[in-house]
Amino acid sequence: METNYYHPRELEEAAALLEEQEGAVLVNGGSDIILSISAGKITPTGIIDIRGIKSMNTITDDGQYVHIGGNVTYRQMQDSPVCGRIGGLARAAGSVGSPVIRMVATPAGNIATAAPSADCASMMLALDTELVLVSVRGERIVRQKDIYLGAYKTDIQSNEIIKEMRFPSPGPDKGSGYARFSRRKSQDIAKVIAGAVVTVDKKGRCLSAVISLGALNATAVLAPSIGERIKGLGRDEAIQLALKFFPQEAGLRESYFKRYKEETTCNAIAEALDMAFAETERGDLCYACGSL
Repeated sequence: METNYYHPRELEEAAALLEEQEGAVLVNGGSDIILSISAGKITPTGIIDIRGIKSMNTITDDGQYVHIGGNVTYRQMQDSPVCGRIGGLARAAGSVGSPVIRMVATPAGNIATAAPSADCASMMLALDTELVLVSVRGERIVRQKDIYLGAYKTDIQSNEIIKEMRFPSPGPDKGSGYARFSRRKSQDIAKVIAGAVVTVDKKGRCLSAVISLGALNATAVLAPSIGERIKGLGRDEAIQLALKFFPQEAGLRESYFKRYKEETTCNAIAEALDMAFAETERGDLCYACGSL
């Protein structure tokens, strides 16, 4: 079967092609979908390569939202001063695959793929990310937490494109943290992922906390049971509580690594929280390298 290749330069053109070409697929980074095509899991009638759409290739902070375009790669996030000031996001971006993979892979693609162990997608969930989706029918905005239907399944329609991802601009009273555990230190799929965003008062006590977990359930999930328990606590108390409290939302699947995950999930959450609290204490530091 012949597969047609399209290279639109404008978002409207890409949306029109996606509507007209039944069975076509989008490619921006391609690190996930090209593997599926090569393995014969999907046989698209067309490939719509949207990497040339410049309007989707920017990272900005307008004071209300941080905007990350649908074509932005993980390498761009690592190099961005905007992302560099958000420690958890910078570390998550720097944890994806290898340097070569980060040159082409995009968070938009990973969110759309809905892999349970997607690094940056799990962190962006904690940041209360919204997706701006575009089709020939216009735009719709949905919260990331509402799109997941199951492993590799989302509510994003086949004719919709992720124009951008956005989340509230962090103030000086907010900090973010990210931790991932795997059996190998380099280029291994994460077995446990934890993201944390905390808001503190002037004394450094937690006013609110959002915890996300990845690689444990069929999809990345939020763990409000932890956030509720650490309200009013300082950094050390919150970390000690996290080390002892296994969140019910983790909902571990049966797998070869279940015991490993049982033994490390609390540690990952504590590490992410520690980083998030530390960020509120250090002020406007840059984590652009993706590590502390």
